[in-house]
Amino acid sequence: IIWQGHGSSVEDIQYALISARRASKLWASESVKSRCEKLMNFKQVIESRQSELVQAISEEVGKPTWDSQLEVGGVLRKFDISVAAYSDRCPDVLYENGDVKTELNHHPIGVMVVLGPFNFPLHISMGHIIPALIAGNAVVWKPSEHTPKVCELMMSCWQSANMPVGLLNMIQGDGAVGERLAIHPESDGCAFTGSSHVGRYLSSIFGRYPEKILALEMGGNNPMVVSDLTDITAAVHCILMSAFITSGQRCTCARRVFIVESSQTDELVNRLIKATQSCVVGPFDGKQKPFMGPVISRDSLENVVNLEKSILNRGGKSLVAAKRKFKKGAFVTPGIIDISSITGLDDDECFGPLLQLSIESSLESAIQRASDTRYGLSASILSSKRDEYDQFKHSIKAGIINWNRPTTGADSRLPFGGLGDSGNYRPSAYYAADYCSYPISSQSSSSLVLPDNIYPGIHL
Repeated sequence: IIWQGHGSSVEDIQYALISARRASKLWASESVKSRCEKLMNFKQVIESRQSELVQAISEEVGKPTWDSQLEVGGVLRKFDISVAAYSDRCPDVLYENGDVKTELNHHPIGVMVVLGPFNFPLHISMGHIIPALIAGNAVVWKPSEHTPKVCELMMSCWQSANMPVGLLNMIQGDGAVGERLAIHPESDGCAFTGSSHVGRYLSSIFGRYPEKILALEMGGNNPMVVSDLTDITAAVHCILMSAFITSGQRCTCARRVFIVESSQTDELVNRLIKATQSCVVGPFDGKQKPFMGPVISRDSLENVVNLEKSILNRGGKSLVAAKRKFKKGAFVTPGIIDISSITGLDDDECFGPLLQLSIESSLESAIQRASDTRYGLSASILSSKRDEYDQFKHSIKAGIINWNRPTTGADSRLPFGGLGDSGNYRPSAYYAADYCSYPISSQSSSSLVLPDNIYPGIHL
C-alpha cells in the first residue's frame, strides 16, 4: 500500500465547487499577464520536485523511470506552450471606423471540471488544467482512482507555490464521483480523458445541459500501415514504439498493423517477433531497466489475455503470446496475433500490449482495412514513398496522421484529438484554449448619434 484515503462525499464536491466559484471571480478579474506570471511560480515548484513526482508516477502507474521522466518533462513544457497557445488562439482584436469600435475578446467559462486518466496522471490532466487557468477559470480536478498519490503530490506543489486558495481543487474518488461533479449545477464545463464507453455516457448526459461545455479525449483502435521500406530495423523499432510503449496504455498506441506483402515481409515479421520477445518487462526499480512495466490492474491484464483468447478462437494465429509475467502484480508480456485470415473482428480498443497483425496484398487493401474503425484518433504509415503517404493521409479519418513516425508521436505545439469514438471535435494540447474560453464580439461608440440615413418606414 502506497496511499490510502477516502473517496470524496457529496458535501466535499459541493464545497470544492463553491470554493472554485468564489476564486474564479477574482482570478478572472486579473490580467492574462498576471495569471501567467503566477502560474510560472507553480511551474518552478514542479521543476524543483521533479524527482518526487517521477517516483510517484512509477510507483502508482508502474511506468519505467525513463517514461515517468518524459511525463514530468511534458508537464513543464505545457506551461510555455499553453501561454503561447492562448495568445494565438484567443487574441484581443480591435477594428476602428471613426468613432465605432468593433472588438473581439475572450471570457473564461467559469468553473471547469477536469476528469483525468491513469496512464498520464499529470501530463494529460495538466494539459487541461493549465489552459483553463490561463483563460481565467477555476478548476475542480478528479484524477483517476488508480493515481491518487501523485495527483495529491501535485496539489502539494500548488500549495507550495502560494497560489490563490480555492482556484484549483482536487476531489478523490471513482467514476460515480466524477459524474456527480461534472453535472453539478455549479460546474460550467468538463474536460474528460478516458475510454470511449465513458465518453459516450458523458455525452448522453450532457445533452441535457447545453449550457455546459464538454471536451472529450478518448481512445482509438489505431492502425499502422507498413509498405515500401528502406530500413527494416527502423521499421521494427517504430512498430514497437507504437504498440508497446507505456505497456500499450497510450490512447495513440497502434492496435492493428497492416503490412503490404513484398519480398521484405518475412524478414520484417520475423524480426518484429524476435524484438517483441526480447522486450524487457519488469518493475521500474528492478535490477534490469525495463521497457515495459505492468498494466494498471489485474483486471486490465485479464482484458488483454481474454481478448487474445477470443481472437485465437476466431481463427487468429499467435505469433507472440501475451502472458502473465509474474504470479503477483499485473505484468504481461507483449503479444502479436496474425489476423490476416479473419474478417469481422470487433472494433474495440484493447488498452494494453496486444498487437493485431495482417498481411495485405496491396496498399489499397491495407488502407481499406485500416479505415475500418469507428474510432479516429491516430494512424501512421511507414513507407519510403511520398505518394503512398499522400494516399494514406487523404483516405484515413483521424486527428493524428503520421508518416515514418510512431502512432504515439504527438507534439503539444499542435492540436491533439480525434473524431468518431475518439473525440467530439474539441482537440486538446495547442487547441485546449478553444474550450476554456468563449469569444465576445462587441461594437461600441462613445456617444449615441442618429445615423445620417434612416431606413424607409421609420417616422421619428
